[in-house]
Amino acid sequence: MPLLLLAAWLAPAVAVPAQAADPQAGAIRGSILDKDFQVPLAGVRVAVAESRAMTLSAQGGAFVVSQIPPGTYTLSFSKDGYEREVVPNVQVTSGHMTDLQVEMSSEVVELE
Repeated sequence: MPLLLLAAWLAPAVAVPAQAADPQAGAIRGSILDKDFQVPLAGVRVAVAESRAMTLSAQGGAFVVSQIPPGTYTLSFSKDGYEREVVPNVQVTSGHMTDLQVEMSSEVVELE
Protein backbone atom coordinates (compact mmCIF):
# COMPACT_ATOMS: atom_id res chain seq x y z
CA MET A 1 0.00 0.00 0.00
CA PRO A 2 2.77 2.55 0.84
CA LEU A 3 4.36 1.94 -2.59
CA LEU A 4 1.09 2.79 -4.30
CA LEU A 5 0.86 6.08 -2.40
CA LEU A 6 4.50 6.88 -3.20
CA ALA A 7 3.93 6.14 -6.89
CA ALA A 8 0.88 8.39 -6.94
CA TRP A 9 2.84 11.15 -5.19
CA LEU A 10 5.78 10.89 -7.61
CA ALA A 11 3.64 10.75 -10.76
CA PRO A 12 3.67 14.04 -12.62
CA ALA A 13 0.44 16.01 -12.61
CA VAL A 14 -1.20 15.87 -16.00
CA ALA A 15 -3.81 18.42 -16.87
CA VAL A 16 -6.45 17.10 -19.22
CA PRO A 17 -8.07 20.01 -21.00
CA ALA A 18 -11.84 19.97 -20.99
CA GLN A 19 -13.45 20.09 -24.39
CA ALA A 20 -14.28 23.73 -24.98
CA ALA A 21 -17.87 24.65 -25.63
CA ASP A 22 -18.52 25.76 -29.19
CA PRO A 23 -19.43 29.47 -29.03
CA GLN A 24 -21.29 29.09 -32.34
CA ALA A 25 -23.54 26.30 -31.03
CA GLY A 26 -27.11 26.74 -29.90
CA ALA A 27 -29.45 24.63 -27.81
CA ILE A 28 -32.98 23.28 -27.77
CA ARG A 29 -35.01 23.31 -24.56
CA GLY A 30 -38.61 22.61 -23.82
CA SER A 31 -41.23 20.74 -21.90
CA ILE A 32 -43.24 17.63 -22.62
CA LEU A 33 -46.84 17.14 -21.51
CA ASP A 34 -49.42 14.37 -21.63
CA LYS A 35 -51.89 15.64 -24.25
CA ASP A 36 -55.01 14.38 -22.48
CA PHE A 37 -54.22 15.33 -18.88
CA GLN A 38 -51.78 18.22 -19.38
CA VAL A 39 -49.31 16.80 -16.86
CA PRO A 40 -45.52 16.82 -17.35
CA LEU A 41 -43.92 13.63 -18.64
CA ALA A 42 -40.60 12.49 -17.17
CA GLY A 43 -38.34 9.94 -18.85
CA VAL A 44 -39.21 10.84 -22.43
CA ARG A 45 -36.34 10.07 -24.82
CA VAL A 46 -35.54 13.19 -26.85
CA ALA A 47 -33.36 12.52 -29.91
CA VAL A 48 -32.05 14.83 -32.61
CA ALA A 49 -32.28 12.85 -35.87
CA GLU A 50 -29.43 14.62 -37.64
CA SER A 51 -26.92 14.05 -34.85
CA ARG A 52 -26.16 11.69 -31.99
CA ALA A 53 -27.57 14.14 -29.46
CA MET A 54 -30.05 12.57 -27.05
CA THR A 55 -31.41 13.28 -23.58
CA LEU A 56 -34.25 12.28 -21.25
CA SER A 57 -36.86 14.66 -19.89
CA ALA A 58 -36.62 15.42 -16.17
CA GLN A 59 -39.29 15.01 -13.45
CA GLY A 60 -41.11 18.19 -14.49
CA GLY A 61 -41.09 17.20 -18.18
CA ALA A 62 -38.28 19.65 -19.01
CA PHE A 63 -35.38 18.84 -21.35
CA VAL A 64 -32.32 20.58 -22.79
CA VAL A 65 -30.16 19.46 -25.70
CA SER A 66 -27.08 21.68 -25.81
CA GLN A 67 -24.10 22.20 -28.12
CA ILE A 68 -26.15 21.89 -31.32
CA PRO A 69 -24.57 23.54 -34.37
CA PRO A 70 -26.79 26.11 -36.13
CA GLY A 71 -29.18 24.51 -38.61
CA THR A 72 -32.54 22.82 -39.06
CA TYR A 73 -33.27 19.61 -37.15
CA THR A 74 -35.92 16.95 -36.61
CA LEU A 75 -36.61 15.92 -33.02
CA SER A 76 -38.13 12.61 -31.99
CA PHE A 77 -39.90 12.07 -28.65
CA SER A 78 -40.61 8.55 -27.42
CA LYS A 79 -41.82 6.91 -24.21
CA ASP A 80 -43.41 3.55 -23.48
CA GLY A 81 -47.20 3.85 -23.45
CA TYR A 82 -47.20 6.93 -25.72
CA GLU A 83 -47.28 7.46 -29.45
CA ARG A 84 -43.95 8.63 -30.85
CA GLU A 85 -43.98 12.35 -31.65
CA VAL A 86 -41.80 13.85 -34.40
CA VAL A 87 -41.19 17.60 -34.67
CA PRO A 88 -39.55 18.61 -37.98
CA ASN A 89 -37.95 21.92 -38.99
CA VAL A 90 -36.63 22.96 -35.57
CA GLN A 91 -34.37 25.97 -36.20
CA VAL A 92 -31.25 26.32 -34.05
CA THR A 93 -29.35 29.61 -34.26
CA SER A 94 -25.89 30.45 -33.03
CA GLY A 95 -25.72 31.21 -29.31
CA HIS A 96 -29.48 30.97 -28.73
CA MET A 97 -31.98 28.61 -27.10
CA THR A 98 -34.83 27.31 -29.24
CA ASP A 99 -37.96 26.68 -27.14
CA LEU A 100 -40.42 23.84 -27.77
CA GLN A 101 -43.51 22.53 -26.05
CA VAL A 102 -44.51 19.02 -27.03
CA GLU A 103 -47.70 17.13 -26.20
CA MET A 104 -47.72 13.35 -26.42
CA SER A 105 -50.81 11.19 -26.83
CA SER A 106 -51.30 7.92 -24.98
CA GLU A 107 -50.90 4.83 -27.08
CA VAL A 108 -54.26 3.11 -27.38
CA VAL A 109 -54.32 -0.68 -27.56
CA GLU A 110 -57.63 -2.23 -28.61
CA LEU A 111 -58.43 -5.61 -27.13
CA GLU A 112 -60.85 -8.08 -28.65
